[in-house]
Amino acid sequence: KRALRVFPLISVAEVQGDAFGFGFGLAIVCDFVYVSENAALGFPEMKFGLAPAAIMAYLGEYALPRFAFPLVLFGDPITPQQARQIGLISHVSAAATLAPDVDALIERILRLDPNAARNCKEFFQTTQQNSFDQNCRLATEALTVGSLAVLSRQK
Repeated sequence: KRALRVFPLISVAEVQGDAFGFGFGLAIVCDFVYVSENAALGFPEMKFGLAPAAIMAYLGEYALPRFAFPLVLFGDPITPQQARQIGLISHVSAAATLAPDVDALIERILRLDPNAARNCKEFFQTTQQNSFDQNCRLATEALTVGSLAVLSRQK
C-alpha cells in the first residue's frame, strides 16, 4: 500500500463489486477511487476478533476520526455513497457506466503533461506531511522552477 501511495504515476481503482478489508483499503490509497453504486464496502475484521491495524495506520488521513473509527470498530458495511460522503472514494457510478467513467478519467489524465502530473502528485503528497510555512516555501520554489521550465520550452 505504501508503494502505491508513493508511486509517481497516478493510480485509479475501479471497484466493480463488494470490497472488504484489504481490498477496500487498497482502493482507498489510490489517487482516484471509482465504485459501482451496488457495491458494499467495509472493514469486518473486528467481527472476527482482529483489530484492522493495517487500515487504521492511514484511514485517518482520508476520513475524519469521527467517521473512520466506527467503520473499523463495528465493521458494518457502508454504501459507496456513504464512502464518498466521508472522503474515502472519489466517484460513484452506475454499474453499467463504471468502466466508461473510469476510461474517461484515464483519458483525461493521459492528456496532462506527464512531468507536470508526476510533479503535482509528488508535491500534493509532500504537502500532506508538512507545515503551512514549509508548504509555502516549497510552493514558491516549485513555481519558480516550473515557470522557468515553461519559459525555456517556449523559446
